[in-house]
Amino acid sequence: MVYAILVINNNTNLTVAELKKGFCKMESLVGGVRIENTSYTNISFLTPPAEGAISFTVDSYGFHVRNNAELTDASVLWDSWIWLIDDIDEPEFRIENNPKLDAKYLCDYGFLSTYTDIITQGNLKDCGCPEIVINSSTNKIPNCESVFHGIKIYNITDNTDLSHLSSVQFLRGIINIQNTNLQNLSFLATIGDFRINTYQDKEKIFLNLKNNPQLTRFGMKYLKEIQNGWEDGIKLANFENLHPDFCLTIEEIAFFLENYVSFVNFHAKICADNRTKIHNTVICHFESMSRLPGDCNMIIGDLIVNPGDEPHFDKIEKLRYLFGSVVIQNTSLEDLDMLNGIRYVLKLNESQSVIQVVGNKKIERLFFRDLENIVTRGERSAIIQDNNKDLFQYDDGNCKIFYGTEDWVNKKYRTNLDITGGNCGNL
Repeated sequence: MVYAILVINNNTNLTVAELKKGFCKMESLVGGVRIENTSYTNISFLTPPAEGAISFTVDSYGFHVRNNAELTDASVLWDSWIWLIDDIDEPEFRIENNPKLDAKYLCDYGFLSTYTDIITQGNLKDCGCPEIVINSSTNKIPNCESVFHGIKIYNITDNTDLSHLSSVQFLRGIINIQNTNLQNLSFLATIGDFRINTYQDKEKIFLNLKNNPQLTRFGMKYLKEIQNGWEDGIKLANFENLHPDFCLTIEEIAFFLENYVSFVNFHAKICADNRTKIHNTVICHFESMSRLPGDCNMIIGDLIVNPGDEPHFDKIEKLRYLFGSVVIQNTSLEDLDMLNGIRYVLKLNESQSVIQVVGNKKIERLFFRDLENIVTRGERSAIIQDNNKDLFQYDDGNCKIFYGTEDWVNKKYRTNLDITGGNCGNL
């Protein structure tokens, strides 16, 4: 490990080969890197070890490659790992004013493909536009297909012309929109590829819609996927203090659930919708177990199973999405295996528990095998009370109702509930 601010510039009187020999054993550097004003055609002197990558901790001084007139090859950066600051923020990383360097291809491969805040400008080709910040004093909005380091919009009215943002198709970084009179985000509707960089369970919000009192709809209808550079990293959004009628369509809610997004606040409702089928998904509105059809893939409303409903319990075998709570009380059911197929839960009743399993004296198993994501407005709780005293005997008494939370930090985060009741105690 080397502790230094590495400066390579026009005063460096060594060749690339000589520098490579000098740095051949360097596997990590703490400090900063500045490669500036050189005539080198490549920077291969930063060669990584035979196995793995060369790592850089450059929190205070950053990593800069700029003003190198002959530079054409910086592919060694594909094998360079830049550590996050406090495991949250990316340090300053700039590739600028290298007129013969195609920097665009650098951002698409290797470790560089995971970073969201790289600034590239003034090169032969750049990765995309740097951070776009729009406020009440902004005079000109750039016309960009790709944006790095996010889009921030603050303190504007609905009269502000945001039409240039409709060119953005590829976004790395965050969206932060606060204190505006915007009614929807249709000006961002062309974004299809959205990438973020959040490490494990660090609570970095990637989509923040806060204090926008006229916002009634979302409107980013072409989003295909939200990708995280860290496979086990959480995806955290915040919808807070919006118009009381702000709503998400069924498709938008399903998109957030399926992309494993969690929310700090979820000030939203479900847009009115009377469809009974979307593509191959059968949608049912819950009235009672006896009136529930047997082919529901999605239920809107609380799933309530009462005494006498036992013969109808297998109707939920195909259930995958539940927009409500699970309430199973005082039944003679011996297992709740029919719950295994539920993958996504949205609960909007702020005062109600997500799961309530009470007074079922015969049940021997309670396990949501396939459940992947729970989004709530309000408390995240479950009550498991007065059931069979041996309910969790199959797992040595552990009150574990979700699968895979020991192995995946992000799954533990998005399915976490405060579970109380005599069968579990206070966990």
